[in-house]
Amino acid sequence: MRTRFMLSLIAVVLLVVAGCHSTGSEGDGGAANKETVGENKPAENTADNSTKEQPKEEPKEDEFCLLPPEPQDEELAGKIEVGQDAIDFAMTDSLTGKEFKISDFKGKTVLLFFWASWCPYCKMAFRAKGSLNKFWKELDSTSSASLVIIGIGTGTDDTDENQKAFLKTNEATFLSMHDGNRKIEQAYGVLGMPTCVVIGREGKILTYGSYRYSDYSDKLLEYLRQSCIQNPESE
Repeated sequence: MRTRFMLSLIAVVLLVVAGCHSTGSEGDGGAANKETVGENKPAENTADNSTKEQPKEEPKEDEFCLLPPEPQDEELAGKIEVGQDAIDFAMTDSLTGKEFKISDFKGKTVLLFFWASWCPYCKMAFRAKGSLNKFWKELDSTSSASLVIIGIGTGTDDTDENQKAFLKTNEATFLSMHDGNRKIEQAYGVLGMPTCVVIGREGKILTYGSYRYSDYSDKLLEYLRQSCIQNPESE
């Protein structure tokens, strides 16, 4: 009798234990526990990669606009200033005899280059490998260029014949005239050779200075190259 009771008690205990294991491992309760644990986990990032912040496109570079070099007031006698209307003169080209005026070239940039055949700096600029000669050839080979070079040969200790020979020797075929009475030279206040005056497309003075100094001449030629040869339609 005692033995049967013990066996019955053991059977009941085994059933209870088996029921506990079944509830904890399978069934709705077990699934609910898993779901509950899952709810406590941080939500996965399911956003599409396309919604992530993308690096901004680099802005297109604005067209580089080079400004003319600062005018050298100390190199002229204060007769002109930036922004004023250019002083107009009738001229005759030394090599061709062609008559023209500065105002004939309105709409183009004009470089007035005051020079003398005896000037060492002018000789350096005009010679075959000189800066002005090389620049002129570059300009002359570009049909769309919007620049005109006009040489103004001084009347001081120089003659028309000397200047013609000088131009031919150096194959300088841009416009050039002999300012025998120095009217143009004095009107612009030129104090030494070589001196440059740049007139803009609207007929107003843009800059001026001595071509002797590379700090000015290099900047000047680069400005003219970019604005009149590489970008002839730019403002």
